[in-house]
Amino acid sequence: MAVNIQQLTDYLLQHKTLSMEKIGTISINNPVEASESGEQAGPNIFVFDKKATTSEGLYAYIAELQQKNPSIVRADVDSFIEESRQLMNIGSRAMNFQGVGYIYSDKNEGYKLSKYSPVGFREALPAGTGEDNSLNKMPNYNYRYQRSSNGMKVFLYFIILVLLAGIGYFIYSMMDERAANAIEEQPIAHSETVQDTVAGQAPVAKNNVSKFIIETTPHINRVTSRTAQLTKYGHNILVDTVDINGAKSYKIYFPITLQNPADTSKIKDSLSRYFGRKVVIE
Repeated sequence: MAVNIQQLTDYLLQHKTLSMEKIGTISINNPVEASESGEQAGPNIFVFDKKATTSEGLYAYIAELQQKNPSIVRADVDSFIEESRQLMNIGSRAMNFQGVGYIYSDKNEGYKLSKYSPVGFREALPAGTGEDNSLNKMPNYNYRYQRSSNGMKVFLYFIILVLLAGIGYFIYSMMDERAANAIEEQPIAHSETVQDTVAGQAPVAKNNVSKFIIETTPHINRVTSRTAQLTKYGHNILVDTVDINGAKSYKIYFPITLQNPADTSKIKDSLSRYFGRKVVIE
């Protein structure tokens, strides 16, 4: 059974005074009893004292009530009072001694006693609802902060991973493009020739064959590099040598026999998208 505000209230009503560590001492009179002169007893009194210690009688009272080891009860009581003090300090909850009043934190003057629920505090729990006043129900603000902080870290890690993935893909694309296109750009000599086929393959008959030209270049090194690369990828690629304005150039193309002339545009568009450049048909 956890220590709760009802147990402190019962002790206060029986012993008329209760001291709580770092909070102060509350003393009560019987509000409905009259003195011999017929006057009502004076008001309840609370004295704030940050050096106050908890009433020894309270430990013994709760230990007997709960039938627990006094050392364990002492720790439970101290924890409950400290929890209540922290809740008052942050403006979360006042201590509601039912029938007596509310002890709450005044930032300028320590703690005070009020007959009514103090303005600005969340609803104070009435006596008897001890479970919600137990240490187990204390708001764990450190945990909330850590959970929020952890969520932000996860979000930042996600953003970093996305950025790294984008950078990695960009670098990979650049390297792949350079591997396909980076060659030593040297004009070929007029005496150099390129066979209109790839190594190891017989020339393809030109009858009924359409040439889908993917590139035209005057550089022999480019031709050699590009045809080797495309052949490695399994493409049937050929080269034609042409004379353009008195200079020798090379056309790299796919020889495709069309069964249906209507497919010409589809194949051209497909190759253009694949190679990322304009394809010319001859």
